[in-house]
Amino acid sequence: CHRKSHFRDFADSRWVTGTKLPGIFSLAHTDEIGAMAERLLRLWAEAPWHSWMVDAHRVWAELFLDVAGRLPAEALGRLIHPVRPLILLPPVRGGRVVRINAELKAGASLLQLDAALLTRPRAEAEAILAHELAHLMLAPSGDIEKDDLAADAQAARWGFSAGLQEALARDVGADHPRSRALKINLAS
Repeated sequence: CHRKSHFRDFADSRWVTGTKLPGIFSLAHTDEIGAMAERLLRLWAEAPWHSWMVDAHRVWAELFLDVAGRLPAEALGRLIHPVRPLILLPPVRGGRVVRINAELKAGASLLQLDAALLTRPRAEAEAILAHELAHLMLAPSGDIEKDDLAADAQAARWGFSAGLQEALARDVGADHPRSRALKINLAS
């Protein structure tokens, strides 16, 4: 219970209703969908399985909240809806147990991040996280390369193209099909 209220204090310190904070989730929502997404994000952040992000792992919460704040409200609502929640698992270093003491009738989406993500430039880290969240928004085709291209395109539409270009150049090279496809999509 202490952790939950601590996270609420953290979340409240990040968001000020009706205010736009640079690089932080803007709550200047005037529409019903935006207000719903805000409420869902607060509920999502306070879920007991996200308590690992409070104290020592606060940087992970900040990264996720910064990315979530840039997503369209409808996409955010779909990603964090409590019927089929997105559960963000902590990076593993030697093992970790995360107990999920809830009945999840519709299942859940689990996303486990790599600690190396925090060593990257912020724009790249945000773009990589947006790419992973895009996978959750799209129906899988069964073709990994096609799914990655689609997730890249979705992350770019959400405004993460610059960081995604940098990450792809670093990871697969500028001549890789994903890098070329992203450049073509941005040019059109």
